[in-house]
Amino acid sequence: MIRIFNNDVIRFADDNIMTDNNVYGIPAGSTVIMGSEKVSTATFSLSQEDVEKIKDGVSKICFSVFPATFQDKVFKKGKV
Repeated sequence: MIRIFNNDVIRFADDNIMTDNNVYGIPAGSTVIMGSEKVSTATFSLSQEDVEKIKDGVSKICFSVFPATFQDKVFKKGKV
């Protein structure tokens, strides 16, 4: 969700989510410490109308990640 300074809201659906799992090992003396990393990338479609709205500035960006935690970022002023 993106909120514009005039309080319009643009909501996005999950158009495409890609997930990549990386497993790695770090040598530490005679042992190897194993680690892993999971990276998810979401892409969203924007209409030309949405792009025009965003040009007025973004006041808040909110996104949710599994399992239903929310991250907010609020801006006092912002131009794209």
